[in-house]
Amino acid sequence: MNRFFEKKWEKGVIALLLGLAGLGVVFRFWNIAQNNFFLYDEGLYLNYNLTLLRFIDGHHFTGFQDYWDAFYALIRFALNSGKALWFVLVDSRAFWGLLEVWSFPRIVSALAGSLTLWGVYLFAKRFYNSRWVGLLSVVTLALLPSHIFYSRLAFQEALCTFFFVWGIYFYVFPRKFGWRTFLSAFFFVCVYFTNYRLIIAPALIGFVELYTSLAEREKFNLRKYVWHTLMFFCGVFLIGDINDGSNTRTTFSWMFHQANMAEGKFEIFNLLSYPYYVFRLDSVFAGLLFFGNIYFLLRREWRKALPFLLMAVMMAIFSLPYEKGARYICVGLPFLAVAIGALLYSLFQGRQEARSRWMVVGLTAVLWLSFIPKVWGIVSAYSDYERSVKLIKKNDPRAKVISTQPQVQNLFVPQALDVVSVRKNVEDILTLYAQGYHYLVIDPQAYVSYTESDRRFVPPLLPYMEFVTARIRPLKTFEHFNEAIFERFVFEHNENLRHSLKFLSENNERYRTLRIYPLKPLVEILAQYGLKEKP
Repeated sequence: MNRFFEKKWEKGVIALLLGLAGLGVVFRFWNIAQNNFFLYDEGLYLNYNLTLLRFIDGHHFTGFQDYWDAFYALIRFALNSGKALWFVLVDSRAFWGLLEVWSFPRIVSALAGSLTLWGVYLFAKRFYNSRWVGLLSVVTLALLPSHIFYSRLAFQEALCTFFFVWGIYFYVFPRKFGWRTFLSAFFFVCVYFTNYRLIIAPALIGFVELYTSLAEREKFNLRKYVWHTLMFFCGVFLIGDINDGSNTRTTFSWMFHQANMAEGKFEIFNLLSYPYYVFRLDSVFAGLLFFGNIYFLLRREWRKALPFLLMAVMMAIFSLPYEKGARYICVGLPFLAVAIGALLYSLFQGRQEARSRWMVVGLTAVLWLSFIPKVWGIVSAYSDYERSVKLIKKNDPRAKVISTQPQVQNLFVPQALDVVSVRKNVEDILTLYAQGYHYLVIDPQAYVSYTESDRRFVPPLLPYMEFVTARIRPLKTFEHFNEAIFERFVFEHNENLRHSLKFLSENNERYRTLRIYPLKPLVEILAQYGLKEKP
């Protein structure tokens, strides 16, 4: 590339690329301290261990042993989950007086997402022996809408991706067995305890080792792979055995449960889910350039295709569970960016005439510009969970709420039980009404958890909820999710791609709103049919 640009241009291009990467970091931190949550699990994780955290927050510590006892208790409780390391990190805010800084996990994600850029640069630069591939990969990931989205969630995905990138880096470099093999295993143990789904890490490492050995015409480094796998599982089971093996029991039972849920639900069309996400959630150009890495395979440049194939393998594996959440392949996004960066550089280097090279430069600019509308939709997005429940409390301080998204809304009320989940049985709704729950909040989560068919994104809702939405005027309707967030919300909960696409194609703006309904009219109508409050 430096033959194309004169030396004075070269420094300017590097400065421009670094500036674009910096812009990506800004996007990750833009308004990050606001309480904008979009997914059920964000609230669920913030509620996790909250009783213990409130005790720690209000406790007067008298010495190191006192701190250690509290921290060990936090570790033990965290190990009861499949995201133990994530909970240890974000729940430690209780020791610093930041317990109710609900945006703290979002800040952790933004930091992890930003630091991942450095790992991607080092990997791409060394793997392709080109700083230009490193820079192109970094800018692509820095501006990639999906990675920006996960870097702004109160979720573990960005942190898990950070560990994953460094785990791959230290496994691939150097090729020989050495101390970095153990460092790689350590990072993959961190990956697992951040997200239990990555129990498949040895399979991914096995693919990397096998493919690299074939591409470079070397023997499979069995010693390196076996030691790496042993260290990984030693970490998984030794740490998992703490607290009477609670982590191992919890995570493996949940994995078996998910495997059982997936039985009999395979549909070949769902295999298109993850490739489709790239085209729709990032951009058509990102999808074309990513799958354009087939170019390397056609030219038998086998080694260059590794990042592309690693991501493709992850797409295939995560297409098998019953849920095809877009976040499942977040750990592969850095390698998607590297694959795109490598192809762009290869196309540039393969053209000798200036006009053709400028066309590649133009294609690169179009790719990055195509991200901006999606990125703006993400960084400018807000949710109305906090505003809605505070409006209810402002008008009625003693109000209690039945909500389709209770794990988020209960963060913003004095007593968590002032917000409870929707019940599927109308008789239970009457019981709650008698206990003072006089408001019903319906948001997009209703189309995940409360449909009559019990299938996600297949309306109608439960019969009484359909009655409420059709016959009772809402006290307030909030715009809530914008289009960019709403389509991501759907694909984060996708079980059946056909159903999800049909749901989105209806383009019903009411689906993405948050509505507050009074329950009194429903109770009065039900009373006419002999159904009354049940104290």
